[in-house]
Amino acid sequence: MRPAELRLALERELRGKLLRLRQGYALHGDRPEALAEGSRQGISSLLVVLRGLMLLAGRTPPPDPSELVAAAAEVVGFKPAPLARVVTRRLQSDWRLSREEFAGLLDAVEKAASFVDHFTHGEAS
Repeated sequence: MRPAELRLALERELRGKLLRLRQGYALHGDRPEALAEGSRQGISSLLVVLRGLMLLAGRTPPPDPSELVAAAAEVVGFKPAPLARVVTRRLQSDWRLSREEFAGLLDAVEKAASFVDHFTHGEAS
């Protein structure tokens, strides 16, 4: 896939993720278990998007999900901890996501979307 095509695909995916996260918060912001469930449901596809983002930036994406989050955070400039918590707890059905953690997750996706939106081929290599 050419970088311009990858960038467009990533933009589309990240914008969709932002929309779903914001809708989830509007509907379930007062229910930590519902926020956690909504976040867990989209995490696998978000990891795929982060792998694509790393490739777009000219980096090799680490195979380990936690390492991928840390590497993407370094490239994009978001705090890795909230997203890393969702990644490590995605299989725990009894986990609750606080509003603060959700805000950190949303910030990570917003910053990733902004990075891709403003990316010019060759700038992050």
